[in-house]
Amino acid sequence: MILENVNFFSSVFKLDSSMKDTVLYIDDETYNLEGFSAVFWRNYRILTTVSTTEADILLRDNEVKVIISDQKMPVETGLEFFKRIAEIYPDSIRILLTAHADIDIVVQAVNQGGIYRYILKPWEKNELYITIQNAIHAYNLKLQNKQLVRELKQQQNYLSSIYSGVDAAIWTLDADNQGVFKFSGSNSQHKIYSQLTEEQFIGKTPTELVPLIPLDFAESVIKNNKNCVESRKTIEYEEVFKINNQTMWADTNLTPLINDEGLVFRIVGISYDRTEQKMMQQKILHAIIEAEERERSRFSRELHDGLGPILTNIKLYFQWLLESENLQEQAIIKQKGTLSIDEAITTLREISNNLSPRTLNTFGLVEATKIFLDRISESRRLKIYFNTNLGIRLDDNIEITCYRVITELVNNTLKYAKATQITTEISIDQNVQQLTLFYSDNGIGFDVHQINQNNSGLGLTNIEQRIKTLNGIFSINSTKGNGMNTKIVLNL
Repeated sequence: MILENVNFFSSVFKLDSSMKDTVLYIDDETYNLEGFSAVFWRNYRILTTVSTTEADILLRDNEVKVIISDQKMPVETGLEFFKRIAEIYPDSIRILLTAHADIDIVVQAVNQGGIYRYILKPWEKNELYITIQNAIHAYNLKLQNKQLVRELKQQQNYLSSIYSGVDAAIWTLDADNQGVFKFSGSNSQHKIYSQLTEEQFIGKTPTELVPLIPLDFAESVIKNNKNCVESRKTIEYEEVFKINNQTMWADTNLTPLINDEGLVFRIVGISYDRTEQKMMQQKILHAIIEAEERERSRFSRELHDGLGPILTNIKLYFQWLLESENLQEQAIIKQKGTLSIDEAITTLREISNNLSPRTLNTFGLVEATKIFLDRISESRRLKIYFNTNLGIRLDDNIEITCYRVITELVNNTLKYAKATQITTEISIDQNVQQLTLFYSDNGIGFDVHQINQNNSGLGLTNIEQRIKTLNGIFSINSTKGNGMNTKIVLNL
């Protein structure tokens, strides 16, 4: 027999059953079912049955939050029934009624049937009402927790899909009940950086990861996490650490996530690898320092070897002039001294011109390049070809950069290439406002990859950096025995 919402009172007082929580009561004595319905019909949507077989049907067709069953049932005891349905309906809260406080039955009910509570018969109205209310609350909490877990997994899956496509190390720290932040997740890139497995990483504080990570690094993480939580703002800082004895640099952002209570419950960390950029900066710095030292040495050598002897000669002429009393001899000394002074001025002008070519400033890139290449052609047994369609002046930075690049490339050819021919082309495309510089020689060539790896192509690094400062494109091709060619493209 199934009784639903048994009501011995006027239907005027009957509430909409769809708005109520459903309670299933199982007892083989019908007067107990009628009494339960009469007492609690205003509070709950009540389903009653005299057998566990009918209870199976009711559970299948209804969302039952609380199941109350008498222990002494004819076919299947309440404990046996609860044990059987525990895995089928794990969320429903189970309450066992028994006429005797049999401690063995109670222990079995808790261990095997997963009951929420047992109540002695005959039950007392207020006690049973409070028990049912608490049971419904427990059921609702279960559902809320499951929903939260589902949402959290969806968020994690969503974040994982985003994280996996980001070229950065990403990780999260979640606050536990005591407000202690522990690592809760990371993407594959972070696992590469940290060199830690999930078993070593998840659920640990930074301090607990020592000695798997250096102590100073763990202290830095703790300090920055604390600043992030206290400021409740995204903080940025640079990290330096080692992987396989190689120094790594990373720019790190920590972003706090704040709940409805205004508390930080999660920190999301993102680290962008800046190692290649830092190493390039160091390489460029070394290249600049070496280039400056080479320029200083060359300038010093030209002053010493070029201007120095001339000035010494002028000094000797003046000493000779002071000692001579012969007017004819004095005239010859003055003439020779004047010629030496003119030579000193010319030499100084040439040195100055090498530092900042006057021709470039006055007449532009094309004329300065022609004069430079003509000088090289006159002093060396080298065929030089220069072609251009450039007929206008360019921005000063572009002209200076292109001139310095050409002189650097020519110097490299003269020093290392053993070439007999150089070709230089400067072309401009007015339609796309683009300048292209092409340079090649027929020298012995070199292995570009090896030069870059050994940091021995400092002149090339200097050229590449000059072009990058103008947002240009620099490419070089060379193999041993086949010369080299370089192409540079600049947007005007």
